[in-house]
Order: sequence, then C-alpha cells, then structure tokens
Amino acid sequence: MGLTSILLRRSQGHFLWRPLLHLPLSHPLHFPLIFFYSTSPDSLSASPIATPHDGLSDFEPEPEPVGPTKTDIHDLQSFIQILSSAKSLSSSPKQAMSLLNSSSAVQLSKELVCRAMWEVRQDWELALFAFRWGEECVASYPWAWHFIIQVVCKKERFDLAWVLVRRMYRNGILTQRAMFIIMEWYAAANQAGKAIKTFSIIERFKINADMEIFQSLLRALCKNKNMEQAEILLLTNRKTFPLNSENFNIILDGWCNIMPDLVEAKRVWREMSNYCISPDGTSYSHMIGCFAKARNLSDSLRLYDEMKKKGWAPALEVYNSLIYVLMQENCLKEVNNVLKRIHEAGLNPNVETYNSMIHPLCESQKFVEAQALMEEMTVKGIKPNYETYHSFINQDDAKTSKILRKMKENGCGPYGYTFLFLLEKYFSLKESKNALKFWYEMKNYQIKPDCSHYMVLVKGLVKYGWFQKALEYYNEMKSKGCSPDIQLEKMFNTFLLNNKEHEGRVDRKFDTLQGANYNLGSKGANLYSQGSNINACQDLGLILKTVTLVCITIAQDKEYLVGGNTNAWAVPASSSYTLNKWAEANRFQVSDSLVWNYDPEKDSVLRVTREAYLTCNTTEPMASYKNSSTVVILDHSGAYYFISGNSDNCQKGEKVIVVVMSERHSLRKHLAPASAPESLTDFRAPTLAPTAGAQDRLVVAKVMLGLVLGLGLLSLGF
Repeated sequence: MGLTSILLRRSQGHFLWRPLLHLPLSHPLHFPLIFFYSTSPDSLSASPIATPHDGLSDFEPEPEPVGPTKTDIHDLQSFIQILSSAKSLSSSPKQAMSLLNSSSAVQLSKELVCRAMWEVRQDWELALFAFRWGEECVASYPWAWHFIIQVVCKKERFDLAWVLVRRMYRNGILTQRAMFIIMEWYAAANQAGKAIKTFSIIERFKINADMEIFQSLLRALCKNKNMEQAEILLLTNRKTFPLNSENFNIILDGWCNIMPDLVEAKRVWREMSNYCISPDGTSYSHMIGCFAKARNLSDSLRLYDEMKKKGWAPALEVYNSLIYVLMQENCLKEVNNVLKRIHEAGLNPNVETYNSMIHPLCESQKFVEAQALMEEMTVKGIKPNYETYHSFINQDDAKTSKILRKMKENGCGPYGYTFLFLLEKYFSLKESKNALKFWYEMKNYQIKPDCSHYMVLVKGLVKYGWFQKALEYYNEMKSKGCSPDIQLEKMFNTFLLNNKEHEGRVDRKFDTLQGANYNLGSKGANLYSQGSNINACQDLGLILKTVTLVCITIAQDKEYLVGGNTNAWAVPASSSYTLNKWAEANRFQVSDSLVWNYDPEKDSVLRVTREAYLTCNTTEPMASYKNSSTVVILDHSGAYYFISGNSDNCQKGEKVIVVVMSERHSLRKHLAPASAPESLTDFRAPTLAPTAGAQDRLVVAKVMLGLVLGLGLLSLGF
C-alpha cells in the first residue's frame, strides 16, 4: 500500500484504531547523544527533518575498547573495587595513588586498564586514578590518552587536560586528535574564544594545523551554536585556508540544521556569492531543508528546480524536506509524486521520510493516520527512532506516559533528552505539574538528571515562584559537579537577603505536591489543586517582590569597555594580542553597549562595513564618533565592524569585530566551564564600564515587568 494512499483513505472511513502501544517493534536502536529542542512556538528546530549531528567528534572517532573475556571479569571487578576503596580511604590524590601503587591484587595490562577506564568513565576521578595507576601499560597507546582527556574535559577540568597534553608532548606522543578534543570541549562548554585560541597555538606543540583540523574546529563551533565565531574564524583565516563551498557549508549547516535561522542562512548564502563561491549539492540540501523547516513551500521548490538545472542530484534528505513542507500544506498528491521520484532515483525511504509525514499529522491531531504510517514503516523493516515517538509525545498529552513505557519496551529509550524535551515543553506551556511529574518519573527509567535537566527545572521553578525549592535543586545541581550559573547565583542571593523572614513558607505548596511522590491520578491532581491555594494571599506580596528583584538582577544590560581597559583603543603593543581576541572572549547580547575611552585629538572610532574593515577604508563610514568617551548601543544581532579613524592605526591592528548573538537564541544552555590553566588565561576578563543614565530607565522598566509577572502568577493560582 502506498504511503500517501494510507493518508487519502482517511476520508473514506477505512481506518481502524489500533493503539500505538501495541506496535510490533524489534531491535533496540542506538541514537545520537545530543537532542536539540526549542520550546519557542516559531522555532524551526522542532521539525523532524534529519540533521547529521550527534554527540561524537567528527574527527578521527575512537571506538570503545574491546571487552574482556570471561577470564578477565574477576580482574576487572577487583581493579574497580581497589580504585573505589583507594578513593574513599584517601584524603588526597597523592595518598590514593600511594595506596594503588602498593597493591598487587591484580596484574595490570593495557586491556584491563582501558576497560576499567571505560567502565568508570562517569566518575572522572576514578578514571584518572585508573589511568595513572596503569600508565606504564598504556603510555604508548594513544586511545588511552585521548579517552582520559575526553573524560576530564567533559567535567570541565581543562587544567588537567592541559597537564595531560603537556605530558604527551614531553613524551613525544602528542597527536592532533588530543589537541582537537580540547578545542571541541571548549566549544561545548560555550568557550569559543578558548577553542579558537587553542587552535592558534597548536603549532607551538609541533602539531600541523591543516585544513582537516580547521574544518573540524568550524564544525565543533557550529555544533555548539557558535556560528558567528565560526564565520569570523573562517573569514579571518582565508589566506591560510582558502574559501570554498565545503567551508561555507559548515556555517550554512549551523544556521540551517543546528540552530535554524532562515535570515542568517540567507545571509550566508549571499556571502558565498559575494566571495564568488558557487553552491554545491550540499549547499542546496541545507537551504532547501531550512526553507522547509520554515514552511516556505515556494522557495523550497524554487531551489529544488535550480539545483536540478545546475546538475546536482538531490539526495534523500532533499526529498524528505520537500515531503515535510508539502505535508504541512496538506499537498498529499504532490507528496505521492515526490515518493515516486525517490524510487525513480534508486533511493529508498528511511525513518526520516516517515517522520517527515508523521510529525505534521501529529501537529494536526491526526493521530490515526500518523499511527497507520508508523505501522507501515515497521512492516517494511524501518525502525522508528526517538523522533518518531517524540512526534506523538509532543502533541498527544493523554498518552505520554504510555508512549514512554512503549519506548522502553522496544529498546528505543526514553533517554535523558526525552525528559529534557518534556520538561521544556511543560514549563513553556505553564504546566508545572506535568513538568514535575516527569522529573520524578525519570527515576523509573533509571535516568539520572544531568546539568541540563537541573537548569531547566531550576529556571522553571523560578518562573513560577518556587524560589526556595529552586534553590534546593540548584544546590543539589552544584553538588553533582555542575558549574554554577552567575545569573542564578545573583538571583538567589537577592532572594535570600530580602526574604529571610518568609523562609519555609514560599514552597509549602510545592512540598504538598512533592509529597504525592507523583503516583498521580485524580488524588494527586487534587493535592496539587489544594496545595496551590495555601497562603496564596500571604505569598503573593512576597512573590511580587522577589520576581521584581529577579528581573532587575538578571535582565540588566551590560556596558563593555572595549579591550577591557581605558587605554585599549590604540595600536596593539604586541602582535600576539588583538582587540578581536578580547571580543571573542565575551558574549554580547542585544541592548548591551560598547564604551571607548581615547584622546579625541589623536583618534576616533568609525563603524564601517565588512569590506571597509578588511581594507581599513575610512572614507565612507556608517557612523563616526570623535568624542572622548564613545558609547554605542548594540541594537540588533549580527556583526559590528569598528576601526580607528586613523587609517595607519587601523592597518596596525586598531580595529575590532563584535558579534552580537541572535535575540531568539541568546539564552544558551551550556554551563560555564572551570578556569583553564595559566598558559591559556591570557584572555582578559570583561570589564564593565560605569553605568550610564540610561540604566535608570531600564531598571524602572524592569520593575514594571516584575509587577506584570507577579500579577500573572496571581492569575495562575499562586
């Protein structure tokens, strides 16, 4: 039976309902480790169109070590037990290593050490003890070094990672892979500046900075939503790494698939033309997918026709994108034509083909048709993935718990990102009861919440006025090794300072809710309803006050002193430091301000175009500033180019590019990592300039915002 025929038969009454929870699914599936989801109603990233990204490095991936034979199991268990005992009985790493070195209970080998490191990888200290104890066995084995560097970087212990890199360098075994791991994890920790800095010094370690690792760094930056920094890196290094479609496709991929933004994607498409770079098949595939996610049917079809005219054969991903956008417009006959073209091209529909039809059907509440497609794909041997199930979960609230159980039965999750998906969804819908229900339900699936789960929970609780309980979870989050969040720290300090007399009262309704332990049903729902009304009138004034203070504390716009000090707007004293390095180390948001201090008789500030920036052309600036203290408000996202009004100074490096994050995507979920070792801390900390009079008006506005939010809480029953 044809795929579209199933859809068309709906109107003829041929469907018989068979519950989703009885689908005959087969083998467990293995899915990417990272799931990007946005709760924004206009987000493009909620579509099921496939993106070729996962949580693994795209550069020389390393496999899991070969598992031990049955005769090794006892040694492995003994090895791990000795590690755990040494850690628990010791007051310092030195003492623990002394205990380990004195043990002779197991015979160390390369395979045993590597397997033990793999087994204890979630505990970075145990993994590091295993590596150090068996270092002689793995000293010449690159996998062991790469793996332990990944383990410590994952826990944001970049200081230890650099110690390991230096030891590899001294031993003459340092690899390009080891350096890239650090760059990749800096990018994942939202420290794009340090990732780029690491690349700039890679040749000091006698490692070749070739096109392969350059492109891998671009991918790592884009994979972690740092497309602006990746584009600057690409353009500023174009003499060393010539521009081509492959490099631009990495940036385009970021704006089309990782953090879809059609405006930015179209801008990069135009930039390719400006640099005389012709788009290739991959470029067209990315753009068609981006238009499809934006539900722009006409431009999707226009680019598809243009792609074929230029001789590029559409890949299956292109057809999947067309199916998705056609389904959004209910063009079922055209979908059938696309399916015929897939077969004519010698391609076979895959899980994403079906997801591209199932997701729009679920959005339209056509669950019967969506389930029929799901059954057909399983009959044809195409296994549903987590996105297939998420399509139902995202729309069919009544069956969410049952679908989660079915996912588990069929080895298809649920995973940590499934619950992250649910937490974000329900908090965004102001359904905190359901969000908390699934927080507790995670335990039933043996899923331990990570830093991302905690951050979503804490911010959700704050949003609905449960500040004290949010603080408890925030402290629990930090106790599990997650890095603190500066804005939350300020908010909780404000809350504690101003509300000591109310301690213990704010979260009484939360405690009532938690006491039900989320074996919910009608009784649990009643508990929630009753708890929500406890001391509502008494707590309302407190919540209004706290939300107002939170708005003032968190939402304050910043003023950055360019270069980090009052004398920075000048020709750099050293070629090793530029103003762009200062800019790369900071994260600029819309409404932030830049401040310059300089002698107006000797210098000035010009805002110019990209071309004028590159050539130091001072003749036609977009704006000119000649006062001694220049303030520029960053009123939109994108790149700002500033140069000295003295052309000679500009040629010598007195210029800066400031990239302002997109307003829709400015709230990053990555946590700030631990400080890097001294050798990589030459990025100057951002220096906040004195606040201007405009800040007073901002504060007043934010107080009003706090009052509005407080009244909103009253309407919600708080």
